[in-house]
Amino acid sequence: MIAAVGSSGLIAVVIGNLIYTVIILPLALAILQSGTAQSSPLKALGRAVIQPLVVLPILGAVLAVMDIRLPEIANQSINELGETAGGVALFFLGLFISKSEFHLDREILFNTFVKNILQAAIILGVGVLLGLRGELLASAFLIGVIPTATAVPALAVGNRAYEDKSASTVVISTLFSLISIPAGLAVVSTFYPG
Repeated sequence: MIAAVGSSGLIAVVIGNLIYTVIILPLALAILQSGTAQSSPLKALGRAVIQPLVVLPILGAVLAVMDIRLPEIANQSINELGETAGGVALFFLGLFISKSEFHLDREILFNTFVKNILQAAIILGVGVLLGLRGELLASAFLIGVIPTATAVPALAVGNRAYEDKSASTVVISTLFSLISIPAGLAVVSTFYPG
């Protein structure tokens, strides 16, 4: 993102992560849990909201906004976790994909279309309607053209649901991003010369 639109593009990444953490992830967890448990959707949502995947990023954002500094030993530990998280996620993804049975069907193609094309188009349209311009609009749009996140197969494994399809979707979405990312950069260059 920094290479495409500059350091202010990180704002879009942070906002996107917060939307994912506060809205999308709890709803996805609630849907997954309500399908397996004999409980109300409200209880399933309550259980989803207290998951560490939801609580910890929100806690981190609150601490950052309130400018609360952690003790140095805690800060070093968290930094170590943060520096290894990307590599560990990719390692997990590789292991997960290698054990999954690859499928290519309409559903996976539809998933890829929604993630790499439709999502970006909706982000661009809504951004323009909301009056976003410049780096923030370019950043938000580019987030839409990147491939499906490693969190999808992680949720699939954790909930024993949709495992092979999520692995196949990540593979196809990643391969398609070889087209969608350059196309997204070309679109961005037309409304944000950078």
